[in-house]
Amino acid sequence: MTRLLDSALWFFLVPMGVSLVGTIVVEETVALFMGFRRGRDLIAVAAVNLVTNPFVVWAAYLSVFLLFRAVGALGNAALLWLLVPVVVALELCAVLAEWLLLRWALKTGSRATLKLSFVMNATSFAAGLVAGAVWALLAFPR
Repeated sequence: MTRLLDSALWFFLVPMGVSLVGTIVVEETVALFMGFRRGRDLIAVAAVNLVTNPFVVWAAYLSVFLLFRAVGALGNAALLWLLVPVVVALELCAVLAEWLLLRWALKTGSRATLKLSFVMNATSFAAGLVAGAVWALLAFPR
């Protein structure tokens, strides 16, 4: 049982925590650069990420697992081509959810919060890709 918990913690909960912290740091920075500097703005950005990030990361992990079980025999290229639309859909859902939550929390015009949500998510997604590539290079040297 302990081994199972250690395994689940290491392979699921730790990456989710790292993803959440990284996302909040990146998206708070983007919000500051885009002029959302009030304490209320930054608290709203962090709170919105506490809601959306765990769901998106969990859904992405679940998608990888299910797609790998369904098409694993076809190889990594097939898995990647099937996973890309799923990840894009998840990110678009995050943009939409964060836009609606930020618009409600900040009582700000919808264009400003939509732009903020889109830029924050695009930036944190790109940062996640870079961080994942660096981790893969460090964890699996050739």
